[in-house]
Amino acid sequence: YQITILVDDIAGNIYVDSTTIQVDNEGLDINSRGFTDIDLGVNFLYPWDWPEPTYIVSEDGSSETQISNVDGTITIYVNAYDAASSEDLLNTAYSYLDGINEVAYDPANEEAVTIWGYDGTIIPYAFTLDGELHVGALLSIYVPDLQTGFLVDLDATEALSDQGQAVFDTLIGSLNFFAP
Repeated sequence: YQITILVDDIAGNIYVDSTTIQVDNEGLDINSRGFTDIDLGVNFLYPWDWPEPTYIVSEDGSSETQISNVDGTITIYVNAYDAASSEDLLNTAYSYLDGINEVAYDPANEEAVTIWGYDGTIIPYAFTLDGELHVGALLSIYVPDLQTGFLVDLDATEALSDQGQAVFDTLIGSLNFFAP
């Protein structure tokens, strides 16, 4: 890669300089690409052939990032919340799930996880949409360094549940947090 910088100062002088950067892509997973939100401080991998993320801002000012496969049968949702603790965020996760029509989940099926030293909970769930069963997994994870809680959700039609689980596993395995 070659990077070129052009500087035009207030006196009208123009300076141009460039440098070459070598990137070693050895071992790069060509089936995945990275999602990064520099405002929230989160990144992860998702399938390369999926369209760009969509950002949705609600009337209350909250926002959600959605990333779906081309036909919308597998979707990732990313939400960030101000939270005081993992327990507070887990209650927010239950409220989030309760907002889905015809949702079914059982706290007994939750799975405790640790990602980069942060404790989280994965809640499996299911719901019916237009007569079609969808299955999903919701990660609730509080990152005290960022004073932010994240709900990372993936749902898929039942027919694509194995593929959806593989996408979720890749997402969880690559999930990273950083200071915005």
